[in-house]
Amino acid sequence: LYGWFDKQENVEKAKELVLRASRLGCHCAMAECAYKGWGEEKDVDKAFKSYSELAKKSNTHAMHRLGCYWDFDAENVDPKEAVRWYRRAAKGGHISASYNLSVAYNFGLGVAKNPREAFKWCSRSANL
Repeated sequence: LYGWFDKQENVEKAKELVLRASRLGCHCAMAECAYKGWGEEKDVDKAFKSYSELAKKSNTHAMHRLGCYWDFDAENVDPKEAVRWYRRAAKGGHISASYNLSVAYNFGLGVAKNPREAFKWCSRSANL
């Protein structure tokens, strides 16, 4: 998929597929639509609640999105909380969460700076 989202038509196709899944009742797609404002007004709080419910059911995509929420979208950004969610998702095999966790360890964001841990999680993301 490298470079796939570089082209606008691919972004539109992805949006179309997520919207279709949302209309079919896929809860993760519904949360994603609320998060991005696709097919409805953007509502990060609604998405957060949906992702929280999905995370309780061990959905690693939802766990990763909660990490992103605490990293970028929360009113009070909380790097420690972001790392907590990235770690849970990464342990479940989520590639992007593993990478985000490696970045946190590399730069000391929400955790103590630790190049070995950064390498470990970056390597895991490359091998998933």
